[in-house]
Amino acid sequence: MGNIIDLVRIERNKNYGLVVSSRVIAKALNRRHKNIIRDIDKICESSISSNLSQLIFTSKYKDSRNRNYREYLLTKDGFILYMFNIQGHNKFKISYINEFNRMEKALNERKENETKVIQIEAPKKLTFRGEIVITLSQLSEILGKDRETIGSKLEHKNIISGNDLREFKSENQGKKYMSCLTILNKDEAVQVAERIKNVSEESKQELMRYFIPDMESIKDSRHWRRIKDMQSELCVSGKVFFAEVKKLEESIEKLKELKMQILAYIQFMNYDIHELEK
Repeated sequence: MGNIIDLVRIERNKNYGLVVSSRVIAKALNRRHKNIIRDIDKICESSISSNLSQLIFTSKYKDSRNRNYREYLLTKDGFILYMFNIQGHNKFKISYINEFNRMEKALNERKENETKVIQIEAPKKLTFRGEIVITLSQLSEILGKDRETIGSKLEHKNIISGNDLREFKSENQGKKYMSCLTILNKDEAVQVAERIKNVSEESKQELMRYFIPDMESIKDSRHWRRIKDMQSELCVSGKVFFAEVKKLEESIEKLKELKMQILAYIQFMNYDIHELEK
């Protein structure tokens, strides 16, 4: 057997993730591939685990003559299961498990980095008087079109300046803008995207995601305190409401008692009148 490190071959399959081929195992162990297939067949036949189909996958490959042959693709757990069924080769086993672990760690780190990049590159959501809005520059970046093209598709020139712009700046602190600014709400931005030719569905979906409120954008809004105040007012109003309902229920019970007393009195009076008539 050659250098074990040189024989470690794990691939990233688009359907199954990180796997090792039974052909690679055969080469690393210096055994015939058909014998490896036979061993794995026995494992599959004797196993009572319902999860085995998620550990070992049947696949096909072509030889140099373009003929189809069967092979197995094993995940890390599938590989460990197979290794339990053969003796020796400890260095081989450890090397493969270490490589699986290394590749899994690398993939996880890559996913984390991609997530961080997406979060960093995601455009900051802007609001105006509590409503999410978007600038021409942001819309241009999302749709992949220049500002002139986007501006030509606007029905209304929603330009804010003066006190409105100062209010906008106050609501979106940390941003620098000129003396006037064009902003669009969700409906206006979507209409522009529909009017422009060759806007990808992916860009349209990204635009829709931009207008989904998140807690960060809500809390950044100067209306957040008003929202909290309204929440407190609703809680107080709710308590008052239920207190009034309870009083009303008590009054209804008293009315029911009074009704019973009146009916009893009427029956008593009717009885006395009949007795006098006799």
